Amino acid sequence: MLTLDPAHAALLDMVYHAFNARNVTAALALMQPDVEWSSGFKGQYLSGYEALRNFWTTQWQHLDVVIQPLGYHALPDGRVATRVSQLAHDVVGAVVIDNQVTHIYEFEGGLIKRMNIKSIHFLDQL
Repeated sequence: MLTLDPAHAALLDMVYHAFNARNVTAALALMQPDVEWSSGFKGQYLSGYEALRNFWTTQWQHLDVVIQPLGYHALPDGRVATRVSQLAHDVVGAVVIDNQVTHIYEFEGGLIKRMNIKSIHFLDQL
């Protein structure tokens, strides 16, 4: 079993906390300026701070999303796989998303460089 870098786990904890607190500035401070981030829509990626800021602030106008990490797993290539629980309510409070997925993170210079979304079964396939 691979050993997870504690700095990566701490960084990811801070990112999820900032996201759930709707603190975009704090979340972006943990990422490279040219970060690539999966939007979750048909394989599309957002690139850079402004794209991610706009995506999140627009999303939060329509959905109350909470992402909770369930566990971090080091991958052989240096990336980190994070199983997460996603819960989202629409503006009237109805649950529109209640599932689990895997977020895959790449790091550069101690910051997040890229995030991709995979199925919850991604780790089972390794």
